[in-house]
Amino acid sequence: MQIAADHHASPWSERFGADRARRRWSLICTALAATFTALFHHGWFFRSTCMLNDFGPDYRLDVLARWLSHDPSLLLGVLCALAVYGAGVRQPRLRPLALAFVLAFLPLSLWVWDVPFAGRPICASLHDGNIALRGFHLWALGGLGSCLGAVFSLRRAPGELAPTAATA
Repeated sequence: MQIAADHHASPWSERFGADRARRRWSLICTALAATFTALFHHGWFFRSTCMLNDFGPDYRLDVLARWLSHDPSLLLGVLCALAVYGAGVRQPRLRPLALAFVLAFLPLSLWVWDVPFAGRPICASLHDGNIALRGFHLWALGGLGSCLGAVFSLRRAPGELAPTAATA
């Protein structure tokens, strides 16, 4: 499967080559799967908790098994990321939007996932009333950042004309 057909030339494909663009797109979609998982977990299935609060103290095999057997957010996150990957292969202009989304929701993702295998320092020091920052603030930051990222990534380059009836 080609990453981008000639009529859908991507600036990434032209600048970095198709193989490098494919690797970058795969990496972005992997980060997108983690981001979607955090959003599903925190927003719908286990509202306002970090990833492991209901399952155990740290990222161990028994805790991960309990988490995977009770929380559908990882499966849904991966499925959504695969859908975005396929859409980005067909329409490369979606790639900067996906990257902006991942970056905008990075603070919330770190808030929910914490730092694996490190004793969950974010949860211990920032959650449960330790500071005035709440998950809502990070959702708002992610939404605002996504909107700004969309505006900047969809802007036309200076001097580029919008298609006219004659050129469309």
